[in-house]
Amino acid sequence: MDIRDFIDKIPFARKAQAVAFDPCGLIAISKGSGIMSHPNPNPKDNMAPSILRAKYNFKEEYFSWKAEGCEENLHLYLINRLDSPTSGIMLASANKELAAELKKAFKEKSAKKTYYAICVGRPFGKEGEWNDFLDIKRFGNFVRGKTGGGTRAITRFAFERIDENKLMLSLMRLEPKTGRTHQLRIQCASHKLPILGDETYGDFEANRRFRRLAGAKRMYLHCAKTEVEFEFNGKKINFCAEDKLPQSFKDIIEFNGEILIKKMGKI
Repeated sequence: MDIRDFIDKIPFARKAQAVAFDPCGLIAISKGSGIMSHPNPNPKDNMAPSILRAKYNFKEEYFSWKAEGCEENLHLYLINRLDSPTSGIMLASANKELAAELKKAFKEKSAKKTYYAICVGRPFGKEGEWNDFLDIKRFGNFVRGKTGGGTRAITRFAFERIDENKLMLSLMRLEPKTGRTHQLRIQCASHKLPILGDETYGDFEANRRFRRLAGAKRMYLHCAKTEVEFEFNGKKINFCAEDKLPQSFKDIIEFNGEILIKKMGKI
């Protein structure tokens, strides 16, 4: 089946869509904030939808569904995931063999991801590198982490711009060199730049304030670009997928008269 035909048969949920692909079967998916990369393993806790309206095999990490005109079920294998509150690019594969090669590429650090975050506060420098040790604990389906002990986490950061509404917010570019759970969220908070809207590691008072000023209901972390180099069937492939900054980011960072009026207490 041609990859374009395969994509047309994927039962995407709302706020998820394919934005790029390679003929080998690699697919880049734009995931919206508030939906899960895959269903919750505990059906009783499965409140939020996932990117596909399909069954998920947790052992082999693929979605499975019956498509019109196909005798056998179709499968979509996840290569990486994003936290439910995070939006942006995630990768998937139309076949198992390709998925294995891509996971190997991610493990060997031949994949590069670029995130943008709106953070509360101002960084101490224009750019640099955070090198921390993260202690990650799992409690059933929940994950919590902090700096100190554990495993090394490295992230390149760059200050992009301040918010035009003078609310002490910063748009940051983040490039993780390691792939630890909640890495960017924990490191931003640890370096006194909590991500706006982060309900686990963020500044809860600031979250409430911006929810009142701007109706800010999401976590402002977005995977804008993913690049990966790998070999498949004897061919070297360089793949890059991008997802532009959501309008919700622009509403906060760019000039917003309604925010300024609320800030001044006029309404």
